[in-house]
Parts: sequence; C-alpha cells; structure tokens
Amino acid sequence: MIYYIILAVISTVSIATYLYIEKISKSFRNTYLTKRLSGFDVVRYILDKNDIDNIYIVEKKSTVTNEYDVEHNVVRLDSKTFNGESIFYAVKAAFISGYVLEKDKTIPKLYNVFDKIIYFGSIFGILSTIIGTLIWKQLFYIGVTILLLIFIIEVISLIFEVKNASSTYELIKEEKLANKKELENIRVILNVYRLNKLSGIVYSIINLKKEIS
Repeated sequence: MIYYIILAVISTVSIATYLYIEKISKSFRNTYLTKRLSGFDVVRYILDKNDIDNIYIVEKKSTVTNEYDVEHNVVRLDSKTFNGESIFYAVKAAFISGYVLEKDKTIPKLYNVFDKIIYFGSIFGILSTIIGTLIWKQLFYIGVTILLLIFIIEVISLIFEVKNASSTYELIKEEKLANKKELENIRVILNVYRLNKLSGIVYSIINLKKEIS
C-alpha cells in the first residue's frame, strides 16, 4: 500500500514538473534576444570568436537531439534550433557549442552515444517488457535489464549535462550574446533544462519499478 502511495506521489510530481517545464519553455520560445540571432548564428558567432573555422553547421530534419559530430567536424541542429531566433533556441545552440569548445573530445563523443542509447534503448526496453509479459518471459527480463542500464546511463549523462549547462551560461555571458536581463532568463532556461533531465531519470525509475513489480 505504501509503495503505491509513493508511486502515485512521484508520478504526480513528475507530471506537474513536465507541465511546468512545458509552460516555461513555451513562454521563452516567444522571447527574443536583442541581437535576434538564429541558432545557426549563435553557433557560428561562438566558433568565430574562438577562432574555430573547421566546423560545419548543418540543419537536420530529425528532432531527436542536436549534436556535435567530433569525427566529421559537424554541428547538427534540428530545424527549429537552426532557424529559431528565440532565446530558447539560442540557449540550445550555445549548449551544443560548449561541447565543440570542450578540449577533451571524449566528452562530446560520449554525450552523443549516451543520447542515442537513452532514446532508442528506452523504446526497446519498454516494448520488450510489454511483449515479454504477454508472450515470452525471457524477453521481459531482457527489457528490465535494458531499462536498468538506461537508468545508469541517464545518471552519468546528467553529470555531463549539468556541467555543460553551467558552462553554457558563462559562455553566453563571456561572448556578450545577451544583456543582463536576458542572462536572468537564460539562467531560468538552464535550470529548467536541468529539471527536465532530472525528471527523465525519475520517470525511468518509475518505469523500472513498475516493470519489476
């Protein structure tokens, strides 16, 4: 009984957090920097200021994630981030730029790998547990194992991303991409971003606990 009460509380908090994040994100999608730079312009500006001219910035149709491909020297931005001029997309562009400036290239490589594993692994893990429950018990255990691994990877990924979120704020401030008032909004966006990642981990715990039970 206590377990179900705790689960209900966690689920309610997670839903409330998600709705709060969506509300904040939506408001900042209609708020613009004074300089009115698109995501592409933000990345290009940051790279130029740091004398990096060997990186291509391209638009991609997939909305799974923005990424810095270390092997091919390419920053790939989804269409909204690439063309968007709001403060929300400027922060997303600056965030991925932080990985380009990272001296240890192992970090952006791991970030890309983790991001894809989390996305596709979560889908496969949940489907495996559902199908396994109905048809094949072994598939159920495989699904639970995958969800457990996804949870561990999400925790590790959160450490990387929290660090980069802090660096993003300093990067935007240092490059003078925003004024004082805009920097306050950017801090809020980055805090919401951290909250979103934490919410994702809580959701993974709920899924894992539900499947095991």
